[in-house]
Amino acid sequence: MTEPFRAALAETAGRAETAGRIGTAGRVGRRAVLAASGLLAGGLILGGVGTASADELGDAARPRDFSLTGGGEPLFTEIPLHDETIMQSFAIDNDGRRIYAVQLMAGGTQLPGEDAPVSGADRASHGDLCLTQFDFAGNELGYMYLPGWGHGVQIGVDSIAGRPRLWCGTASDDTGYARRVGSFSFRNGSVLPSGSKLITYFDPLSSAQGTIIHTDIATDVVHDHCLVRYLVQGVGARYAWFRGTRPVGQPIADVVSPALGTFQGYAAWRTRGYLLSGDHYGTTESQPPNGNTTVTTIDLRTGEVLDSVAISALPDLVYREPEGMSVLLTTPGRPETAKLCLGFATGVTGDRRATIVVLDEKS
Repeated sequence: MTEPFRAALAETAGRAETAGRIGTAGRVGRRAVLAASGLLAGGLILGGVGTASADELGDAARPRDFSLTGGGEPLFTEIPLHDETIMQSFAIDNDGRRIYAVQLMAGGTQLPGEDAPVSGADRASHGDLCLTQFDFAGNELGYMYLPGWGHGVQIGVDSIAGRPRLWCGTASDDTGYARRVGSFSFRNGSVLPSGSKLITYFDPLSSAQGTIIHTDIATDVVHDHCLVRYLVQGVGARYAWFRGTRPVGQPIADVVSPALGTFQGYAAWRTRGYLLSGDHYGTTESQPPNGNTTVTTIDLRTGEVLDSVAISALPDLVYREPEGMSVLLTTPGRPETAKLCLGFATGVTGDRRATIVVLDEKS
C-alpha cells in the first residue's frame, strides 16, 4: 500500500476516534464518523445505510463494480491475531474503522467452566472460534472467544445506532461447521458460546432442498444487502441474496454456486458476488510463486459467472493461504472510495500471521 494511501486511512481513522470520544462515551457512532469526514455538513447523507447520494455527488461518486486484474497492495502484512492459528476470514467495519478476524481457537486453551485445556483438534471439531478486533494499522484492540460457532468461513459486520454488530455462522452441533446465522455485539475479553441469549439467531433458509449442513454470511452495508452461502447435504453450495443486512423474509435471489477450487470466503457488492478459492503454498495445486488463489465474480441475480481472475499479489508470502474477503471504504460513507480486499494466512505453525490485500481496480 502506498504511503499516501496509508496516511489517508490513518487520517480518517483518527477523525473517527475523535468523533467517537466526543460522542457516545468512547464508542464510534456512524453519525459521528460521517460528521468527522465532513459529509453531514454538506447534507449528502440519506436515510437507511448512511451513504452519499450518487445523484447529488455526480457520476464520479456512483458505486461501480470491481474489475480485477490479479494485482494488489497490502493494507498490512503478517500481523499476529489473538491466537496462533490460521485466520479463517475477516470483516471491515468502515464506520468504526475497525477490522474483525476469526480463527479456530488454539489448542491448549482452557475457558471458564472447562475441566482442562482442550486440544486444537477438539476445538476444530466443536467449531470453537477466536475473534480479534484490530485497527487499520494491524494493532490488536481486543478479542472474544466463540465456542461452538463453526468454522468462520466468512463473517460480516454492520452497526445499530453506531455500535458494531458482528455476523457469523453459528450452532455447529459439534460438526465444526455452522447450521444457523447469528449476530452479536463485540465485548472485549468475553466468552460467547453458541446458544447464548446475547445472540440474535436467524434461520434464513428453507430446508425444502434437503438438509442444510453449513451456513455463513457476508454483509454489504453500503447497498443494504447480505449474502448467505449455504450447503445442502448431497446437493452442493448455493447463495441466497437478501435485501437488508438481516437475512429475513424471502431472498431476492437464490443461485447455485459455480464449481470452484477450495472455497475460502466471499464478499457482496451491489449485484455482484466475489468468491475466493485456493490453497496454501506447498499443496499439489498451489506452489510459489504463482499459487492458485482465484477470485470468481458472479451475478447474484442469476448465478452467471462474469469473471475469474488469478491473484498474483504478494507472491513471496510464507504459506500464503487465501482466507476471507471484505470491502474497504477509504472514506467512511463514500461508496465511490470502495476497494475490494482479500486475506491471506501466512507464517509458520505456531506463529501464524494475517495479511490483507487491497484489490482496488474498478470498472
